[in-house]
Amino acid sequence: MVLDGVPLMATVGSFLFKLDSEFGIQYQRTIDFIFRTDELEGMVVGVGSVVEFNGRKYQVVSPGGEEAVVPSGSHGLSTRIHTMEIKG
Repeated sequence: MVLDGVPLMATVGSFLFKLDSEFGIQYQRTIDFIFRTDELEGMVVGVGSVVEFNGRKYQVVSPGGEEAVVPSGSHGLSTRIHTMEIKG
């Protein structure tokens, strides 16, 4: 897996966001990558960053204004990054 051109190890997961909109409640699922926090040190990761995994590209997103990059786990050892696949 490659994040903004840097090869890294990560676990792949997903997250289901419940979003309130003018059309009612909608759900949006993201593909999440969970990295060791220390491996991201010195990197600036945010909305628009790109993850390449298994020949596909994913862009970092913040559904419903939620944080795109969040701590994961109770000890701060990992970081979860929300993404959506870039189509086309």
